[in-house]
Amino acid sequence: MIKRNRYVFFISLLATALILSNPGIDSHREAVAAALYKKENVNPNELKSLQSMSNWMGAGMLLNTYFINENIKQVCDTCVSKTNFGLFSLTQFSYKGQHATIGVGALGKVILWEDLEDKELRLGFE
Repeated sequence: MIKRNRYVFFISLLATALILSNPGIDSHREAVAAALYKKENVNPNELKSLQSMSNWMGAGMLLNTYFINENIKQVCDTCVSKTNFGLFSLTQFSYKGQHATIGVGALGKVILWEDLEDKELRLGFE
């Protein structure tokens, strides 16, 4: 009887920890944005360092980085959503009426298991 109570207590404690540490939509969007930044070979923090450049090449790099940064923000805001199951959540990517599950979130972390480049090609995202 005592052993059973310990199991119930442990499972209840584990379920409570999973529920309380389930990542929010912002964490899911940040994970997708990080993957897109990596795919585009852009450092989002590069924008501040490029602003100090005064030559034309720096201005071109600044504009390129700015447009990529804004595009990624827009994609994450419009195409990424979260389906919450209490103990964990799924990262959803939607484009042109097609939906795909690309990751999972639990214990405060979001892990993307789909390669975004392949997923974008399959969904017709350009």
